[in-house]
Amino acid sequence: MKTARRHLKVAVAALMLFMAGTNIPCDGQDVGENWNPDRGTHYVNPVIYADYSDPDVCRVGEDYYMTSSSFCAFPGLQILHSTDLVNWELVGAALRDYPGPDWSDDRPWEVLGHGMRGDSSPVPGAQEWRSVPQHGNGVWAPSIRYHDGEFYIFCGDPDRGIFMVKTSDPRGNWEAPVWLLKAKGFIDPCPLWDEDGKAWLSFGCAGSRAGHKSVLFVAPMSADGTSLLAPGRIVFDGHRTHDGGRDEVLQLQGILLYIRSRRRRLYRLAAGPQGGQSLWAIRGEDSDGPGFYPGERTSSGSVGRYAFGGTLVPSFSG
Repeated sequence: MKTARRHLKVAVAALMLFMAGTNIPCDGQDVGENWNPDRGTHYVNPVIYADYSDPDVCRVGEDYYMTSSSFCAFPGLQILHSTDLVNWELVGAALRDYPGPDWSDDRPWEVLGHGMRGDSSPVPGAQEWRSVPQHGNGVWAPSIRYHDGEFYIFCGDPDRGIFMVKTSDPRGNWEAPVWLLKAKGFIDPCPLWDEDGKAWLSFGCAGSRAGHKSVLFVAPMSADGTSLLAPGRIVFDGHRTHDGGRDEVLQLQGILLYIRSRRRRLYRLAAGPQGGQSLWAIRGEDSDGPGFYPGERTSSGSVGRYAFGGTLVPSFSG
């Protein structure tokens, strides 16, 4: 079975990692039974029948590592390991303290700009976070990447901004969170280390905090992933007209930035006006960074109404 899986060109892992509470049929197996997706000669979805929302996966050699949204639950950013994308084992957690020593309640808040109003409601302080329930707040939609011998996780907090944690051993201890942005409304970050050595970060907006939820940004980032070198610029606006003049607002979520065939691509899950989900991609080439053609949808595919938070993973064969 493992040999057959290695010949997959691209494994769309985690598109079917649904929460146990969603109304998705799974071959008649009850939630209370022990779920095993490995059927020997093939596998069945979902590969994990549990609440791992907004999962992301990276591959290093023959090993795959996954993390997901952990919201207010701790230890946060749980780490799962697999060698075949089907059988997963919980091996650790990246976040043991929050918001961490780098967070400062006195640090100036950055302005969202671009006409976004932002949310003026108070943000729980570092001590309040530990003493007051924060249901649904905290750690949203991370991305995990491997670069230059280290594993990085970038994550958004809709009330605080964007932070990063890293380690050389995903099964061991992770460094304390480093905050790249202190701003309400930014979520779904994803890093990219370009072929020329430059680094970039893509991210989106939470409509409940920013007033918009369909705008994508890209910003230059330091090579060590600890700071942004300039404000993010809009590379896609889901409020504009798309597809031959039809007006629709695309509710963009889960932005992922990749290099494919020397072209940079932003993949994201988009919800159209009818509520269905589709996987979209835009592409671009720019000597000054990952420049994209605003409004150009290069590919899409329906992933169903209940699918959410997918990722693309190169297999062993590339």
